[in-house]
Amino acid sequence: MKRTKLHALAVIWICCMLIGGSASVSAAPSPSPVRVTTTALKLVFDGKTLKLPEGQYLFMVKGTAYVPVRFVSYALMKRVIWDAKDRSVRIEEPDQAERKRLESYLKAAAAKDNQAAAEGGVALSVVPAEAKFAFMGAEKHPASGLKVYSYKGTLYVPVRFMSESAGVKIIWDAAGKRITGYSEAYLRGQNPALPASGGAGPDASSDTGTSTEAVPGAGKGQGSSGASGGTAGGGAPGGGAVDAAYTAIVTKAEKRLTELQNACQADMTDLLNKYLKAESGAERNKLLGQGEELLGKCTEDFETILSQTKAELEAGGFSTAILEEYRKHFEEMISLGKALVKTRVD
Repeated sequence: MKRTKLHALAVIWICCMLIGGSASVSAAPSPSPVRVTTTALKLVFDGKTLKLPEGQYLFMVKGTAYVPVRFVSYALMKRVIWDAKDRSVRIEEPDQAERKRLESYLKAAAAKDNQAAAEGGVALSVVPAEAKFAFMGAEKHPASGLKVYSYKGTLYVPVRFMSESAGVKIIWDAAGKRITGYSEAYLRGQNPALPASGGAGPDASSDTGTSTEAVPGAGKGQGSSGASGGTAGGGAPGGGAVDAAYTAIVTKAEKRLTELQNACQADMTDLLNKYLKAESGAERNKLLGQGEELLGKCTEDFETILSQTKAELEAGGFSTAILEEYRKHFEEMISLGKALVKTRVD
């Protein structure tokens, strides 16, 4: 391949990495999607009934309940870090400032006592994904036979694996379709009368998600980042109304970043498929030019979202630190894409 084509080809690689696409010019086989139907389960962690962000769900695969990795990490009051280079998820204890932001995030995610965490009965096509996990520095793996899945840039993981790896007791109530988690700190402080375990239930015996990407991506902000990525906070001052205002701004931004990720991914996947099927050099060059234009548009839209979000945060007197997390993830994906291209063409 001529070096003059390196930049244009890099555009496709970079954009695919940026938006969490799984296509590859090496035509490596992709995992087969798995069809699932979402389940309307209730999620209760440390006495709080929670609802998932819009566009995220709970689903079951062979008796195991799956939840979005970033959301459940926040529900467990843990910091989550996604490394796109080695596809690793690190779950860590938050510092005082991060804990405050997580508390604010969970306030905004509060649901009514009997409200399901997400809509049930929705047909999804999820894709098996590869990821490594470390909890407070200790590497852990889902039980043999269990997989991790990706859906629209959000990584989904077995709920019991995530919870118990983080030191949270999980109880399954089959009759009430409820998953309840109790951290050790909560039990020591509240000493609640725990309901009896209903036995094996979802992922009870078989189980030890940006991107992102985009976990890759990130989900809401998981990668878009993966998914977009980053914690759902950035130094908001205390106070219920103030916390809610900050969380509303960040949630809207992460929703827009996720929508941008999905749109760019769809367009780039279509473009890359056409490139792989192209029979002439002229046709491939044309498609490479289109890829460059698409990357420019996606980058421009990304900058617009960050600029508008910054204005909203500053108008409310909030910290804009979260924007640096979004930009860092964006730049990491570009660097990774360039490195992959260089490896392929050198």
